[in-house]
Amino acid sequence: MPITPSGQGFSKNTSAKQEQFRYFMNIHLGICKVIFEKNKDKSWLSHQYHYIDLNAGTGINEEYGEGSPIIFLQNALSQKVETRCYFVDVKEQILNELKQNIVDFPCQSEFFAYDNKLALNSISESLRSNSGNNKKLYGLLYSDENGTVPPFDELAQVFKNKHLEAIDILIYFSATNVKRCLKSDTSDVYKRLTEYIRNVPKKHWQIRQSEDKHQWSFLFGTNWDKNGQMGYPKVTKYNFHDISSSKGRDILERLAYTNNEIHEMIQPKILGFDELMGND
Repeated sequence: MPITPSGQGFSKNTSAKQEQFRYFMNIHLGICKVIFEKNKDKSWLSHQYHYIDLNAGTGINEEYGEGSPIIFLQNALSQKVETRCYFVDVKEQILNELKQNIVDFPCQSEFFAYDNKLALNSISESLRSNSGNNKKLYGLLYSDENGTVPPFDELAQVFKNKHLEAIDILIYFSATNVKRCLKSDTSDVYKRLTEYIRNVPKKHWQIRQSEDKHQWSFLFGTNWDKNGQMGYPKVTKYNFHDISSSKGRDILERLAYTNNEIHEMIQPKILGFDELMGND
């Protein structure tokens, strides 16, 4: 993956990714805004939208314009949603540039200049203390690694905390890289995509149809439940599918297994898949 002068990765899919992220944030912020307005006098709810960006960068991609922090803040400003942001980048210099690029946006922000796997616990504690131990928190965590495996294991641990139950997760990732790491490592450091998903404590998942040979895809996890089904509206515009559907199951199968593995399955009972679907 090519790298910009500021160290941000980009590819031919970056422009489409940013467009889809913008669309997704517009929907997610809008839904949370309705919740805040309906419960504006309730003390059990934090009326701030909490946004966590694990790969924030400078907020400006030299090749494709606005990055995820700017896209999020533009949406929040247009919808007049009060926000609290948690921005992570391993380089302090990058975060200093981000601070300058978002100075005109009305948001409360914290910055974490170290590895996002380590930052997650600090962010969790900050969320707990800043919003009060008994308030329900709504928002989104966004992970967009530069082609490496997202911090699934760390997310699985941190999201066991009760105060993060209503913080949803959006992950942009390369399934090809996840499979490559699994195949190249003889230890148990890397896992199958289905196992990663099963371990993260979110009840419902949507997955987007993959793109190009690297199998770039979005994965959305939420606990929004309605009669045992996903209560969050299905994002169909960009070919998102619930993984409990036949189409979603097919997409996930292709992303979790290599073509050779799929062809070798006489009966395609996928390891970890039935458990993920809630089947026996």
